[in-house]
Amino acid sequence: KSWPKNAKRTLPSVFLALGFTNIQREGIYGWSLPGNSGSFLLETLSGRKEILGKLNRNRDGRMREAAFLSSKLTRSSFSLDWHLRDLVGGGFVRLTETAGGRMITIGSKFRRKSTT
Repeated sequence: KSWPKNAKRTLPSVFLALGFTNIQREGIYGWSLPGNSGSFLLETLSGRKEILGKLNRNRDGRMREAAFLSSKLTRSSFSLDWHLRDLVGGGFVRLTETAGGRMITIGSKFRRKSTT
């Protein structure tokens, strides 16, 4: 957006103009996601849930990266590679090099507790 020459450019005014914040009360701002971000968030969360469920179904919470990338997602239209990067960056999973290839291991705090 173009700014008027006499407008004061403060950080809150820039974030308001870009749609990243909204005014809740006088002097109190809340974070918001601009545009059609609801579908992006839904795709991301549903993909995470599906992948973590696949890993939790395995006995030890691990899966070969090659087998993982050859599978398909039903709840998200994003690529598996994108979701893998999201999960690694978020600390949900970690990648481990083994003699047989890379393994995807679910983080301990996201691992379902065994019933036996």
